[in-house]
Amino acid sequence: STGDLETPLGHVPLRFGVPYLLCHQGHCEHYISFLDAKEERASSHSLLSPRITHASAIRDSENPYPMVLFRGKLARHRCRICNNYPAEYVTINDVMSGETPCFFCQYCFEPFHCDSQGNSLGQ
Repeated sequence: STGDLETPLGHVPLRFGVPYLLCHQGHCEHYISFLDAKEERASSHSLLSPRITHASAIRDSENPYPMVLFRGKLARHRCRICNNYPAEYVTINDVMSGETPCFFCQYCFEPFHCDSQGNSLGQ
């Protein structure tokens, strides 16, 4: 269902190669980027059989546009402490963590690096 979408894709001013943040279901976030776009025309399907028209190709397909051509894998580091949440912070040469780089989620970073008043325990 697209009833909860605030901005239709056709209303987004496209900039090629720029990452966009796609949010859905209130909390699920994905980065997408556009590398190329083509205007929807009958001539864009010139490889189709002459008896298959562009209109019939669209009618026979549930969702012809946009067509996904490639899905890249986004490598996301998990928190080194809890191993449950994605890392939001990374430390380099942190003597307290024991490895460099070390990745922390938002929940583990402060208790591991700050005192009860929020002051940094490291240098």
